[in-house]
Amino acid sequence: MLGMLIHTLLISEVQANEWITQISEPYELQSGGTWNRPFPTPEGWKVFLGGSALRIADLQKQNSQWIVENIRVISDRDEQHFNDHAIKKCPDGSFLHMASYDLNNFNDSAHVWRYDVDFSILASVVWEEGSLERQYNDGSILCSRLSQGIASSTRGGPMDFGNHYFSIDRAGNKGDLVVLEDYPRLNGGAIFADEQAELIYGLGMDHGQPLHINTYDRDWNTLSEKIISLDIGTKRAYWPQGIIRVGAYYMLSFMGRDDTWGNGDLGDVYVAILDLDWNVQQIQQITHYERNFAMRPWISRDGEQVLIAYDGDLRFFVVELKIDLDAFGLSADDLDTGVDPTLWGAYDENGCACGGGNAMGMLLIMCFFPWMRRE
Repeated sequence: MLGMLIHTLLISEVQANEWITQISEPYELQSGGTWNRPFPTPEGWKVFLGGSALRIADLQKQNSQWIVENIRVISDRDEQHFNDHAIKKCPDGSFLHMASYDLNNFNDSAHVWRYDVDFSILASVVWEEGSLERQYNDGSILCSRLSQGIASSTRGGPMDFGNHYFSIDRAGNKGDLVVLEDYPRLNGGAIFADEQAELIYGLGMDHGQPLHINTYDRDWNTLSEKIISLDIGTKRAYWPQGIIRVGAYYMLSFMGRDDTWGNGDLGDVYVAILDLDWNVQQIQQITHYERNFAMRPWISRDGEQVLIAYDGDLRFFVVELKIDLDAFGLSADDLDTGVDPTLWGAYDENGCACGGGNAMGMLLIMCFFPWMRRE
């Protein structure tokens, strides 16, 4: 009863906000694992479910409950146990997927797949095995009109920073090494392509540090850097893994926790709304466990509907948000290239082909977080 009262009070408060008008309770999906990544498609919501392999499922809302159906494994290499997963939607509606695994050290190896719009494998390649230079936990990948590739942080001690990026073609072939700015680590952070602004951003934050954003052009020249505070009171912000552009703003999903709780990976999910100059406009707490529970945050959008995804105790959850499109500078009939990125060519620079789904499309991409093994 008390929990329902708290949730009702929170909803009443949220409905007064300018950007987010409604936040649901968390819905647990009928499957377990790690790395829960929903994306909107022209056929409806799909969700990637991570674990030792990668699965795909239909994600539907029935009788006020989100459910998954038609769960099936889409990755190959059945003999290999995979650890962490990163997935992005590509401009043609296909998907890029990278998963880490252990050979000689934790997450010293990676495998990469490309899937078509029906989630059949287009390419499956061993990206790197037994690397002494790079680590692939909490990976950040990019599949945009500006660039497509795999990012990884370099190995080293707590104060040894470095980031590498390799482009990838449709067949899975690796391009030349691009050395990015050393800080922040992109493992546990995000690489995000703003298609509308023709810019690529690298986001991350060291333990107890503010959010650091490097801006690149499509040739990976560094244009600027910015440091901003994700102020959540006495709690520590971390793991800024999901980001999308919505009209004239960015929406960023990240984690927050009280370090007196113990385990540094687990906490509550938050969403920040930032303008296009990365100034924080609002921070909204999404979950209220107030203990070690949630991790691996994600955000994706279809119209006024936004899904926040995370996992906890090897269980998958989504929270449904409703946003005020007018507040974001959009209307209901604006093109949503996150749902169907092939519409990108219809974008008018005087209009807005706005998208969702941490997948990309005219606006987005993302992805993902605290360095080392999560923090």
